[in-house]
Amino acid sequence: MVHVPEDKIVEGGMLCHLAQRDWMMRDILDLMLSDSDNTATNFLIDFIGFAKMAAWFEAEFAHLHLGRYLMEVTDREIRYILFWTASHFYHYCDKIKADLSKVGI
Repeated sequence: MVHVPEDKIVEGGMLCHLAQRDWMMRDILDLMLSDSDNTATNFLIDFIGFAKMAAWFEAEFAHLHLGRYLMEVTDREIRYILFWTASHFYHYCDKIKADLSKVGI
């Protein structure tokens, strides 16, 4: 049995909806594969070791990079989202208002 701490639960998948926190490792793996469960995936990344998993990705898959856990928003992404929101929101609102037929109105 392995324990998935409450503070490691993220959105996406079944684990965020269930109260159970003690699981067989095969159940965690099954949830990751069958349900694309983000918490299960993050748990397995932690179990193996983030640095070890990141190095394996880089060695085995030329165009994949494990830079963060699933559903974890970095400060850089927050800055990008805030910049994008602030600098593009009104522009896209104006485009929608100019041709409401594109949004079904």
